Amino acid sequence: MRRFFPLTNLLLLEKRLLKISGVGPKTVAAFLGEVGGDVSRFSSANKLIGFIGWHPRISESGEKKNLHPKMSKRGPSVLRASLYMAAVASLKHNPYLRSLYHRKVSEGKESKQALICVGKK
Repeated sequence: MRRFFPLTNLLLLEKRLLKISGVGPKTVAAFLGEVGGDVSRFSSANKLIGFIGWHPRISESGEKKNLHPKMSKRGPSVLRASLYMAAVASLKHNPYLRSLYHRKVSEGKESKQALICVGKK
């Protein structure tokens, strides 16, 4: 059974999300449209990231190990795309996320992998 939340709770969540540098109204609309106003239904941030589809897909068999796992891409693609674009925009506007991006690149991640790390934040 789906729970409905008062409009005031959604508006408060929208205002909080819009305060993040690099996040715009389209990203907030995609997030609220796919996740809804009740983020507490996910017991942890990892559960939310799994819902979005940003966990690696493991494909191993016997002794064959996949050294470069792909993203699972399960979940809403519109939300994934809008969070990715918000991560790109936040590199310009948010110094904390910019430093996270540069740190991940210096650790050896590809630029798109580092952007996904920024989007997960």
